[in-house]
Amino acid sequence: MPGLPYKVLVVTSCTGNKYYSPKNMLSLEDFKEPDSLYRKEVELSKYKMPAIHMYTGKQHEYVVEGLNILRSNYGHSCIDLMIVSAGYGLLDENDLIVPYNASFSDMRTKDIIDWSRHLNIKENLEKAIQKYDLIIFLLGADYLKSLSLPVKAKHDQKLIFITGWSSSELIPDLDNYWLIGSSQKDATIYGSALVSLKGLLFKMVCMEITKDATELKSIFTDPEYLYCIFYRYRKDVIDKQLHLFEDSELPSFEEVASERIATSSKYRRKFAGFIVKEKDLAANYLAGKNLKYFIPEWDDRVDPDYDFINDLHKRDDKSPYEHDKYAHEIYAEPNYDGILVSLSVLDNNKKQTIDKEGVHNYLRFPNTYPIMADCGAFNYISHEEPPFKTTEVIKYYEQFGFDYGVSIDHLIVGDFERNHLAREKRYHLTQKNAEEFFKLVKAGNYSFTPIGVAQGWDPKSYRESVEKLIDIGYDYIALGSLIPKKSEQIYKILRAVAPILPEHLDVHLFGITRPEGIQSFYKFGATSFDSAGPLRQAWLSASSNYYTMQLASNSTVNFNGYKKYAALRIPFVNTKELEESLIAELGKLEKEALKAVRAFEKRLIGLQEVLDCLMAYEVKHNYSRVIRAEKKAYLIKDESNKEIEFDKIKNKEKEIERQIKIHKELYKEVLENRPWEKCDCKICKEIGIEVMIFRGNNRNRRRGFHNTYIFYKQKQLLLSSM
Repeated sequence: MPGLPYKVLVVTSCTGNKYYSPKNMLSLEDFKEPDSLYRKEVELSKYKMPAIHMYTGKQHEYVVEGLNILRSNYGHSCIDLMIVSAGYGLLDENDLIVPYNASFSDMRTKDIIDWSRHLNIKENLEKAIQKYDLIIFLLGADYLKSLSLPVKAKHDQKLIFITGWSSSELIPDLDNYWLIGSSQKDATIYGSALVSLKGLLFKMVCMEITKDATELKSIFTDPEYLYCIFYRYRKDVIDKQLHLFEDSELPSFEEVASERIATSSKYRRKFAGFIVKEKDLAANYLAGKNLKYFIPEWDDRVDPDYDFINDLHKRDDKSPYEHDKYAHEIYAEPNYDGILVSLSVLDNNKKQTIDKEGVHNYLRFPNTYPIMADCGAFNYISHEEPPFKTTEVIKYYEQFGFDYGVSIDHLIVGDFERNHLAREKRYHLTQKNAEEFFKLVKAGNYSFTPIGVAQGWDPKSYRESVEKLIDIGYDYIALGSLIPKKSEQIYKILRAVAPILPEHLDVHLFGITRPEGIQSFYKFGATSFDSAGPLRQAWLSASSNYYTMQLASNSTVNFNGYKKYAALRIPFVNTKELEESLIAELGKLEKEALKAVRAFEKRLIGLQEVLDCLMAYEVKHNYSRVIRAEKKAYLIKDESNKEIEFDKIKNKEKEIERQIKIHKELYKEVLENRPWEKCDCKICKEIGIEVMIFRGNNRNRRRGFHNTYIFYKQKQLLLSSM
């Protein structure tokens, strides 16, 4: 029996309908607990069967029908099937499984990514596809997310995604990735539910290849040839069902193919994914430029002698500035490559001190590390014009001893970006300031390195601005107004700018730490960035307060792959507007929670006991916040409005209950894993579990210092592996 010219794999999704549906079928929770999974699989062993036969959803049935059609003509080995399961992970069609109830469609995106990593779906898929020429994916958006595209593939392989147009942003812009889109209109034409249309379209492909094996060559050469195949069946359906048109009244195959390919171009690759092709690498990246991390200066210091047991400072007669320590004074080496200082946040006292001592002495920062200065454009964003003159900022930069000085810019964000006249004005003002700045710095032979700012609102405007700065003569430029933009917007801006960057040029990104994109930004020519993100996440994040070097399950080495933990929230009791009896009760629960956490660290009590103490305090503390926030409004309303205020309180109570449930799971995870014991940083070694407690500046900022330490290690490791 002759085979097919290419080795083909089809990847489809599991379905809710199963051949067997016993009441005790596996749940998602069973898959998360190995002991429970083993026990229940034994109980369900009589229902065990190959995966290809377990699923009975309509899409799966269409897929199996298509497989059988091909295999009956070209042999069983002509095509293979794999199934993405939200319970078992990536399944071969012959893998034996028992009935279960789990679906990626029921999960949030973050949960899909986390769980699919645990299941090793991407890693297993990358291994599985290596021996195939053509891989056809029949997956909806939620199941595509579980693949964490792109997957590693050889350049001569073709990956075809038959899915809805709404999934287009999930398909990377790579030469061997192809989106073949469909819509509800297509489902109506073919008499199929949208959810099963992918399977039906695949069956049509199998029927055509069965008639003529050379059709597979046409598909492999140009995957959008599939639109022609689909149209043949569309025409056949119209002829049979409506009997209204003569052949001459219908468009030709070629016209339909052209129309569909145009539609594909419209929808395809709305976002390219954080991928940099070899031909798009920036010249400065290829020249070996390093990527430097600057941290903004916001008086981030801690008391080195803080008494954590009694929550007391030990500053004696010294001021906080004189006594307290920066992160770079705590660690043997700074956790960053430099510091960024904004002139707009320096009051007169600071300016006078810096003028006398120099900025390196003021920040107690080694002279071997650079300090950059800018004007702090976010602080005067609403002004018609910046509150600085070029001659003024040059004077500050030189007298204060900065290593880098940034030209005066004006942000193009929000309403200023949407207003055509406003953005043009700010764009040209920034450009004019950069030109004046460069000329004056060069003429004055100043000691600091000038940095020119490029502002814009889209890839084209940024590229034009960067071109002008390069023509002026800058060796270092910075891109502003990036903070409000999505990572994919920044990616597109840098992709547009990368081709014009010379080897010698440095490029700074203001306010950017985007874990998902920073490696790509580096390849597109970024050589430095600043962000307080890792520091601020210690107390601003809802669930990622503590960074680690631990890779999450099935994660490759990248910024997104490292595990983060929530801090244990034991805030100080706020005594304002609370009854004395409640204050006393909160104080008792607060002490018990702190005592329990410290006892748990010493392994004197178990997990459940410390969780009970933490949650008892958190419940009471959070409800007291609701009472405090609503009490005045509740009391001053008349009787008719009291009920309304009471309902508001009830709604807040429900939100508190939801948050407490989430926090309990987060606390359980961090206490079980004890990450502070595995960290080699000075802070974790010195204060132990205190670093995990969400409570006041001296714990929260120390945890932030720890985060910058870990983030900096991640940066160095990632750069060394690129």
